[in-house]
Amino acid sequence: SGGEEATRSYESIVEVVDSIKGWIRFVYNRALRENPALKGVITLEFEINPSGDVTLCRIISSTIKNPALEDQLVKRFLQLKFPPVPDGINTVVYPITLVPSG
Repeated sequence: SGGEEATRSYESIVEVVDSIKGWIRFVYNRALRENPALKGVITLEFEINPSGDVTLCRIISSTIKNPALEDQLVKRFLQLKFPPVPDGINTVVYPITLVPSG
């Protein structure tokens, strides 16, 4: 191996994002109270540096059209901490599908 295996696995990224699914559901349910028809997909793009910090996060597309909810997601993703790797920046495109439960 020529040292190219510096990026995180997809599984390790999903594991960290899954850890905030309860929080995502909470803020979504709160937004649903204001707009019961609110549903759609928010696609985030974020960068993870070698130490595991998210250095950039932005919405690249959204069918939900709820700026307050989108802003909360971006701010929360910027607080995520991923396992460190020797070097390399991961750029991740991550869709979040929000639909009312039940």
